[in-house]
Amino acid sequence: MSFDLLRFDQSTEPGRVGHYIAINHVEKVVLIGLKGTSTISDVLTDIMGDGADYYLESPFDENYTSKQIRAHEGILTAALTMADETQKLIEKLFLPCKYRVLITGHSLGAGTACLLGLLLRSRISALRGDCKEYLEVFAFAPPPVLNYDAALACPFITSVVNNSDIVPRMSLPNLVTLHKLFLKVHHKQEEKGLLASPYALAKDLIKVDDEFIMPYEELSDFYKEIHKNEDVRGEDSLFVPGRVIVLCPIGEEREKGEDKSSKDAVDDFFGVIGNGSMEMLKRVEPYLSLFADHLGASYIAHLKAASKDCESTTV
Repeated sequence: MSFDLLRFDQSTEPGRVGHYIAINHVEKVVLIGLKGTSTISDVLTDIMGDGADYYLESPFDENYTSKQIRAHEGILTAALTMADETQKLIEKLFLPCKYRVLITGHSLGAGTACLLGLLLRSRISALRGDCKEYLEVFAFAPPPVLNYDAALACPFITSVVNNSDIVPRMSLPNLVTLHKLFLKVHHKQEEKGLLASPYALAKDLIKVDDEFIMPYEELSDFYKEIHKNEDVRGEDSLFVPGRVIVLCPIGEEREKGEDKSSKDAVDDFFGVIGNGSMEMLKRVEPYLSLFADHLGASYIAHLKAASKDCESTTV
C-alpha cells in the first residue's frame, strides 16, 4: 500500500509531537503517524505524567457514558494539539469522501495516538459508529495514559507491548512497587554481603552465581501481596488503552524468570491478548531486556516472529 504525503511536521515543543499525515486514494485511507521521544521537548512531555482530569465534548464510546476522563497530562496536551489541528480536515474533507482514518505511533507517539483517537471520536459523531470502520488506532509501546474504565472502553485501539518493555509498565503504582521490590532485594544483598549498587540491585534481581536472589515463587508471592489491595480507580492509576497484545517468548524460560533478550529466540514469540489491567502489565519485568525491548527494531522483529504461526492466547 503506497501513500502520498500531505504533511510532515518535525517541530516539537513540550506538549507537542512530530507527526505526518499521508493518504492512499485507492484504498481511501488516511494515515496519521506520531513519532516517539527524540528531543528534550519530548522528554518534558513524557515526564508531565500526573493524571489530569479532562471533560470531553461528548462520550467517546457507548460503553463509557461519562464525559470525564483522567489522562497523562503531557500526552493529553499533545493529543489536544493534534486534535485541534486535524479535526476540520477529517470532518470536512476525509469523512465526506468516505476515507478511513488510521492513527499510529511508537512510545510517546503511541500514547498520543490513543488519546487523539479518543478525542476525535468524542468531537466527531460520525467516527462513533462501528469501532473500526471509520477510525482505528494502532499503538506500539504506549505508556499508561488513561483511567481504568476509559482504557477498557476503547475497542477502536489495539496496543502492542513487546516482551518486557518498560514503557507500557511505567505507571506510578508500578514504580512504587518496583521501589519496594528493590528495597527487598537490597536487604537480601546485605544478608549475603553483596555489593548494593543500583546496577547490582538490577543484576542480582536476575541472578547471583547462577541462582536467583529471589526465586520465581517468592517474586510471584511478593506481587500477589502488593496487588491484594490494589485500587484500579485511584487517581494515580493510569492504564494502556484498548485491546492489548503482549508479545512473549515461547517456552518455560520466561515463566521461571529467565531473561530472554531481544537477540535470543526471535523465532519463538506469540501474542497474549488482554487489556491494560492484565497481570503482565502490573509490574516492571526484572529482565535485562526491558530497555532493548522498547526499541522499534525489536518490535518489528518480534511482531514478524509472532505473526509467522499466528499463535495467540487470550487472558
